[in-house]
Amino acid sequence: MHKLVMVGTLSLALSLATMMAVLANTASSFPNESLRQGGGECQGANLLLNPSFEGQYSAYIPPNGHPDCPAGICNTAQMAPNWTPWWLSHDPDDPPYIIRMPEYKPADPIFTDPIRVRTGEAAQQYFTFFSNHKAGFYQQAAVAPGALLCFSIWGHSWSAQDDDDAYSGPEDGHLVQKIGIDPTGGTEWQSTNIIWGSEREQYDQYGLFEIQAIAQSPIVTVFVYSYPEFPVKHNDVYWDDAFLSVVELRVPASLAVIADVDLPGVFTQPLPIELTGFAGLSWAASLEPGGTLTPTLSAWSGPAGESPTMTIDSTGLVTGTYTATLTIVSEPPVPGSPATVAITLRVVPEVAYAYLPIVTKD
Repeated sequence: MHKLVMVGTLSLALSLATMMAVLANTASSFPNESLRQGGGECQGANLLLNPSFEGQYSAYIPPNGHPDCPAGICNTAQMAPNWTPWWLSHDPDDPPYIIRMPEYKPADPIFTDPIRVRTGEAAQQYFTFFSNHKAGFYQQAAVAPGALLCFSIWGHSWSAQDDDDAYSGPEDGHLVQKIGIDPTGGTEWQSTNIIWGSEREQYDQYGLFEIQAIAQSPIVTVFVYSYPEFPVKHNDVYWDDAFLSVVELRVPASLAVIADVDLPGVFTQPLPIELTGFAGLSWAASLEPGGTLTPTLSAWSGPAGESPTMTIDSTGLVTGTYTATLTIVSEPPVPGSPATVAITLRVVPEVAYAYLPIVTKD
């Protein structure tokens, strides 16, 4: 069995116009809601910085000042690096317990009943005491315009009127949480551009919040949000393990092999299938009819994260060029699916090799 003499690959790069057309076709195959909330925890390359809320927390300094921070620094807003808080300020015409600026701080992993830090040494916590809030935080990330994005984060809350234990209820504040994406990259939490997921109560144990949206600019912003309806004693919110990824299928545009006609054999090469976005994605491959070459794969289907090995046998082939086309599809459909890989085998009279000397130093 031989390795390939020469393999050429071209990354499959879609133009913005092509990507938008693919997204339009993909979106039409899903219920409308599935582009907002989808298939579980996001996977792939994480585009967020400090997604696990680790590191040295520090006081938030509003770039243009803030009425709730008259000294120019918000000492009660201790934030994980790379994350920015937002909150709705108190209306002086309201009672003092209605809509207050929460206190932000790192959650402590020492608290395990219930667990307040999902992974690592910290999670982002914020709370109001005998009052309620509309608050959260955000981060901006660079993306390709037109990309379908998956944003997920784990969150939960503690909402209770008493101190009998660290669990919510029996009188809770009807505290709801949700997440959103501003596909235009804005940082105003009240913007109508934000695509919000559904809100829900998530008490005492971490639950996954996930949403999808199509980027409309080179920068997008991910948001978290919470609002307790009632100003009970404890309205505490915890977030950990955020993930922002591109939902897509990417394969090499082509693979080329050169074989010596006098040295027939079996050649193998990995066929990289990059399928990213959210949990539960899978792929399937098929060979298009009409080709003059019949490559085989170690697997013709599999989950995201697993790629097959391609095998080509040049035994019995005379000098010439042989071609085949593989089609790769994802389940469910994502941008980039279906994708094709052009396979070329060139059988030549002789393969020339270049040898470089090895220089060693005693």
